[in-house]
Amino acid sequence: MVLRERKRTLPQNAKLWACLQDIADQCELVINGRPQKASKEDWKQVFTAALARENRMALGLDGGVVVLGTSTSRMRKTEFSDLLEMIHAYGAEHGVHWSDPALAAFGKYPEAA
Repeated sequence: MVLRERKRTLPQNAKLWACLQDIADQCELVINGRPQKASKEDWKQVFTAALARENRMALGLDGGVVVLGTSTSRMRKTEFSDLLEMIHAYGAEHGVHWSDPALAAFGKYPEAA
């Protein structure tokens, strides 16, 4: 019998996207050397790369560099919790005001942390 840690939960996923939306709405990301608004998907890539402490890159079809993302759907529950904690810490450091959807996810799914 092999015991495996469970993968991230749907409540964790709901919390992730609510928090990423708040960060995307309120923070800027330096892209190509210039601070600018970025999508929640871009922010997800930034946080998952920071969690993994590595940047996976590939040579693009046109010869440019493509940064390869990390799938959160394959993350273990504890790894996903670490990701959420990192996002919350970033939000606190940057004065993010959590929206009603994010706060609702905090209250509705306390186990998602």
